Amino acid sequence: MVSARDNYAERKGPSSSNKHSWFGGKFKNLVVFGDSYTDESRLDYFTAHNNTPPPVGLLLPESLNASDGGRVWPRCTTSIVPQARATPKDLYAAILETEMPTWLAESHLASAHSPHKKFYTGSADDTLYAMWIGVNDIGKKNIFIDSQTPGTSLTTFTDCVFTAFDRIYKNGGRKFVLMNVPPLELHPIYATPENKGVPPGTPDWPNKPSNLTEVSFKMYEYTSAVNEIFKFQVPFQQHVAKRYPSAKWAIYGEHGLVLSL
Repeated sequence: MVSARDNYAERKGPSSSNKHSWFGGKFKNLVVFGDSYTDESRLDYFTAHNNTPPPVGLLLPESLNASDGGRVWPRCTTSIVPQARATPKDLYAAILETEMPTWLAESHLASAHSPHKKFYTGSADDTLYAMWIGVNDIGKKNIFIDSQTPGTSLTTFTDCVFTAFDRIYKNGGRKFVLMNVPPLELHPIYATPENKGVPPGTPDWPNKPSNLTEVSFKMYEYTSAVNEIFKFQVPFQQHVAKRYPSAKWAIYGEHGLVLSL
């Protein structure tokens, strides 16, 4: 814990303890919103069903062949709502247009196994809501190549994150973790040659610019800007704008965690 103030904390890496003074109550449920770094089986469902989302309340099977090549990091959690597919120009569409409506519906759904029991039985006191997005929004199919919706920018993306938390808060959520953007400039698709960056002409990015240094440095600027915005926007929204009364926040430094590996 590098800093803590009442109901805001910032974390830059893993801790040997699973107890955090700012959380309070008894931790029972983790609800995660994210992209392919978090997705387990939902994208496969979209692909197999003509790009239609899974029905509300459908529990998809565990996958050992997720986008990360194995088991996804939230597998140890109770409630997972990974990302649905979004088209290249649909900046933040997965969170606001698919994931959030699904979760809001499921949080009030009756259990398929017991009609008199809710699908989700957690409470504001024992549930933590985490969000980890940005890789696609600022990446090579959106803001990075200036193909986002006209009039949108990096701040449109960061504002979208808080719009999503608005809906969680309105639905009763009070404990939030915002995971910042990893160092994408080191990902092979954006990295410099000395960091094993891939050359132009790959199937994943056939029209990639030839100046790999420019590509990597530009992504470094984007990830740095987004993470700085998150760093200051969370305490501003909580303590100055008072947007989320009685809520508790933490920023988890995925950027620093990846750099430490």
